[in-house]
Amino acid sequence: MDAPFLFSILNHIFIFAILNGVVLVGLLLRSAKRNSANYVLALWLGCLIVELSWNSLKVGDFFYQNPDWIGAMLELDALYGPLFFLYIVMQVKTYQLRWVHVFLLVPFAVTVYVNIQAYFVSPELKLLQYDIYMKGEFERPITAYELFYFMTPLISYVWAFTVINGAIKAKVGLPRERLTWLYRFSVLQIVAWLMVLLICSVALLISPHALTPAIIMASYLPYATVLYFLSGYSVWQGKLTANPFDKSKVNASPEKYQKQKLSDEVAGTLKSKLITYMKSERPYLDNELTLSDLSEKLGVSSHHLSQLLNQHFQQSFYDFINEYRIEEIKRRLSDPADSNKTILSLALGSGFNSKATFNSVFKRKENMTPSAYRRQFSSLG
Repeated sequence: MDAPFLFSILNHIFIFAILNGVVLVGLLLRSAKRNSANYVLALWLGCLIVELSWNSLKVGDFFYQNPDWIGAMLELDALYGPLFFLYIVMQVKTYQLRWVHVFLLVPFAVTVYVNIQAYFVSPELKLLQYDIYMKGEFERPITAYELFYFMTPLISYVWAFTVINGAIKAKVGLPRERLTWLYRFSVLQIVAWLMVLLICSVALLISPHALTPAIIMASYLPYATVLYFLSGYSVWQGKLTANPFDKSKVNASPEKYQKQKLSDEVAGTLKSKLITYMKSERPYLDNELTLSDLSEKLGVSSHHLSQLLNQHFQQSFYDFINEYRIEEIKRRLSDPADSNKTILSLALGSGFNSKATFNSVFKRKENMTPSAYRRQFSSLG
């Protein structure tokens, strides 16, 4: 297989991956008002799209005709890990960022420092070096910087994996289904980066000249695959970029359904199914849970679920969900194992998305503040 043909295949794979990524970024930005972590994921994908696009330009004569642009693009690989770690932490709100996490950006800072020298090279010399590189005559031995550059992003991915794994074991922060998705996503990142390392390492072991443009482009295939995976997940599952829920249907009064009440048999079956699901899956831990989300999980229409809550529980959707959240945080406030955690972190881990909402709901239901409730159990201990 000759190099131009291989370039053409890789370029077409990248182009379709880029198009998928652009659509996905648009969906993420649209849903970011509902989940601010999607801004970070959109930035992560945006960096990958830019880098894939930049590598696609190597197929044609763009850089030969515009040598000033050679080296103008910073390598962003060292930025993917920290961005992904931030995305995971923003999802698992019970895990707090600390100053030590700033060190995850050190590899990117070093990369910027090393590559900034390219801006001060003359276009003629850039073109000469680029021509040597494109002909596969560029010698790139394994150095300490090479090891540093390729290995350090893995630290962020593994750290993100441990955060998710810890949340799954502790059974806090998010419902099991969301945690399972994030777990699989973090495993996918580790596998993709290991594939990048494998491709480049094998090439370098074969020959110092082996990192040809074709090999470099091939090393981006795992991340092009990630774009395809995320796009497919978004389209077929609808979980990653779900549209914001129209809350106008949430607070419907019981009178709305007086003429179209559920039969006792249907209501009884649905009620039993709802209570079982709430106990086993604990969807209330998701602070972005909506009526449409829950109805989808139960396999019923949001209209029927809202009708059930109003007629048989005499509650709106949010009152019903918050009741479970209050019981969750009451359990945790009285648990000695959580005595060293702040009330706010416990509230966020129980499904509330703000301190004000939590305090208001808790005081209304328990007739005391969360602090007073915790002191009550501390004095008993």
